[in-house]
Parts: sequence; structure tokens; C-alpha cells
Amino acid sequence: MRLEIIRNGEKTLDISSYKFKDDPCTEAFLGEILNAADRGVKVRIVFNSFINFAGKVKHEMKKLNNHPNIECKLYNQINLLYPWRTHAMLHDKIIIADDSMLLMGGRNFDKRHFDPNGYDKPITYDREVFVWKTSISNTNNISAIEQTKNYVNLLWNSKDSSFYKSKPDKNNDIYLYLKECANKYEIKNPQFYEKKIADYKKQTMETSRITLLHNPINTSKKEPWVAYQLLSLTQNAKQKVLLQTPYATANRELLRAFKRTTENSDLYIITNSMASTPNYPAFSNYRFQRQKFIKTGANIYELQ
Repeated sequence: MRLEIIRNGEKTLDISSYKFKDDPCTEAFLGEILNAADRGVKVRIVFNSFINFAGKVKHEMKKLNNHPNIECKLYNQINLLYPWRTHAMLHDKIIIADDSMLLMGGRNFDKRHFDPNGYDKPITYDREVFVWKTSISNTNNISAIEQTKNYVNLLWNSKDSSFYKSKPDKNNDIYLYLKECANKYEIKNPQFYEKKIADYKKQTMETSRITLLHNPINTSKKEPWVAYQLLSLTQNAKQKVLLQTPYATANRELLRAFKRTTENSDLYIITNSMASTPNYPAFSNYRFQRQKFIKTGANIYELQ
């Protein structure tokens, strides 16, 4: 779907991502970005520094910055003088096209998230949310797309984000290579290109309001804004609370919050199982402390 969103971009593309894996999926994506830039789309990409510090994709991302319509920034560039700052990760997966379409969720640019033809290793199942808006708004509320664009602007203008610079190339060999990667990927994986934007829009439903919650973007100690908001929302619920998360950590504060929530409303948690996630380090805490969540009165459903 992200490829189709990029292909339909006409004016701007804003992308914020945690990881660009060295694999054909990422190179196909970068090739589509170049195609968009060639037709005049202004592209901004901000991505996490630490996880993308080495590899072929690092070289390719640097060369993208030489294109007149593409700008790339690193969030929290590695500085050995401040090793304690390496824990501050940009974990977003966001694509905004023309300030009218938004895709965000849990998928990095990595073949294990997409299962292309020929891939035979464990798949990471992550959900994404597609939001689009009509030209006419029926409310005075700021749209989810505008909220997310404002958030990306904060990242882009942050003192912790810096341009990813490289020396100018005398030729465009890397550009030709990435575009060819995009062509080959489409030929090998036609199933990813069958649906068009109109098809995805038909699968959506109208909403009265969507709100983006995010934590501070600085690399120092952060106040947990999202936790405050979620606590307020769940503990003021009257009937039902539905939480969807890839994994959860059974810390005492969270368990107490769940217990208070279930005193007034039904709490449902949708999450992964051991069968649906290969991310064992992140999932292990929930796996071995699942009974603590159940004892709070929460109803748990696991993706199999």
C-alpha cells in the first residue's frame, strides 16, 4: 500500500521511519521515492540514526540527498561523546502524501514485514492505519493528518535532527540502480500492486475524530505524555476499553491502571502470541507475565 501512496503523491511526501533494512523491499521503496521526486514531488525523510548506522542502505540514503527534490535527516545522530543518548530512538513508521493521505503503524522497511515472493523466514505481523480526508471537512477539528504533519515538522526542525550529507555524484548510477530495483520488485511481486488507492479508500469508514498522541521528541529524559493521556482515557471510560498493542510490559503502574479500569468498564487487549511475532526480546516480558494481566480483569485476545 505504501508503494501506491507514493505513486499517487503529487506535491509532497513526508516520511518518518525507524529502520531501512538492506534488502529488495527497501530498495524498491527508494526507487519509487526517486520516481516521485523526478515528477516534481518534494520529499522529506527523517529516520533513526542508530539502527541505520551502517550498510549499503546508508550509502543509498546519502545519495538521495543529492536529488534536488529530496531531503534526508537523521534523528539523534550518533555522538560518542554522549553515549547515554543512544537510547533515544525514533520508532515511527509514517508516510504522509499531499497532506491528504496518511499511513502509519508498525511496519519498518524490511522484507520480514511484507513476505515477498521467495522469502521463507518468520514474518512480522504488524498493523497499519490508513487515513485520508476529503477536500471538505464537516467539523472544526484539526484532522489526524494535520496533527501528524505537525508532529513530523517538530521532528524535522528539532535540534536533534541533522541533514544526512554526502559529496555530490558526477553520475546518477545509484539512481538508475534503485529505479531498476523498483521495476524488478514489481515484476517479481505483482500481488503488491494489484490494489489501487481507490480500492483502499473503499475499505475505510468515516470517523468524527481521530487524535494523535505522542511523547516529547527530545533525546533527554522525557515526560510520559502518552501514558498520561491513556490513563485518563481508560480510567474515565464507562463501558468498554479496547487496546491493541504488539506487546506490553507488566510493570506495577500499568497493572494498577488496568485494575482501576476494569472496576468501571470492560477491558479488552488485542496483542500478539508467540506464533505471530518473531520479536522475542520485546515479547518475552508479556509472555512470562501474562497471568498478571489476566488477574487485573482484562480480557486478552492473541493473534495466532
